[in-house]
Amino acid sequence: MQIATHALANKMTLVTNNTKEFERVEIFFTNGSKLLYPKWLLNRRGKTILNSIYNDIFKSSYVNQTTLFKALRKLNIFPHDLVEKLNDIKNG
Repeated sequence: MQIATHALANKMTLVTNNTKEFERVEIFFTNGSKLLYPKWLLNRRGKTILNSIYNDIFKSSYVNQTTLFKALRKLNIFPHDLVEKLNDIKNG
């Protein structure tokens, strides 16, 4: 999965002068795996990424937010920090 993550991140060109945004951050998932993502991918709004980058790379109508979310649910690949935040909201 890390190879796919690097390949995708390398295809996504971002206009920025801040080289710190290209530093990698470890993200741990519920299935025990860990991936490295560039900081800019984690710091940008999802809609900004979707509209400016994602739609340019994935031209297929079969790959969209709904199909990706279904795949994540089926594979049970959710970031630990997201699960913790959702549990905090749920509990309180």
